[in-house]
Amino acid sequence: YIARHTKELALAVVDAGAVPLLVLCFQEPELTLKRMSASALADIAKHTPELAQTVVDAGGVSLIARELGHADSGLKRQVCSCLGQVAKHNVDLAEVVVEAEVFPRILHCLKDVNEHV
Repeated sequence: YIARHTKELALAVVDAGAVPLLVLCFQEPELTLKRMSASALADIAKHTPELAQTVVDAGGVSLIARELGHADSGLKRQVCSCLGQVAKHNVDLAEVVVEAEVFPRILHCLKDVNEHV
């Protein structure tokens, strides 16, 4: 939750080497760990294009995008949030998200029975 507050705190998290570890955590089968790591990556990516690029460079976008079809609504929500936080900064980052083959799977999330997705 540290990276959520300011870009300076997010940068401190990145400088501590957390992004590759968060990407590694996302690959674990434990659902709660996946949710929390996706949330932390979204918190990092939301502040600046440079921080979002850090998530991209660590391989986070393509890995996270694979979980768009997961059955767990909480995970899908965090996945969509993370992808949105990366894509919002500029066209180049948006293209990275699109190239991760999020369509049409992300559109199915709009019809999810859980309104929080």
